[in-house]
Amino acid sequence: MAAEPGKAKISTLMSRRLVAVHPNTTIGVAIKLLKSTNVGLLPVVREGRLVGIIDDKLLLKYETEKSFSIADSVEEIMKKPMFVEMDSSIDSSVRYVIEHGLTRLPVVNSDSDMKCVGVVSATELLSAKSG
Repeated sequence: MAAEPGKAKISTLMSRRLVAVHPNTTIGVAIKLLKSTNVGLLPVVREGRLVGIIDDKLLLKYETEKSFSIADSVEEIMKKPMFVEMDSSIDSSVRYVIEHGLTRLPVVNSDSDMKCVGVVSATELLSAKSG
């Protein structure tokens, strides 16, 4: 999502507190991180670059279905990441989360580099939009 001149940017709103995992991290470790940090979304990064996501829906799926082993790597079940760039406007990001029904998004420095620099929640976006 490209930057819009004159609009408030995601970089002013995003959390830079980033709890991320490597693709080789086990599902068990990812679940423990989701529980202990209460972040709701773990970016999966390789050399700092976003390659996937694991979210709290994974925890629910594991606890209800047991359809995978906690010894498996997150790479086997991670989702393709939906993300916003740090220079994206809050307005366009609100439209993006609503359109895709998202609760949290990783923030990258640019679409070409994909360095994960933070996370933003739909709640934060909607609060900023209405405030």
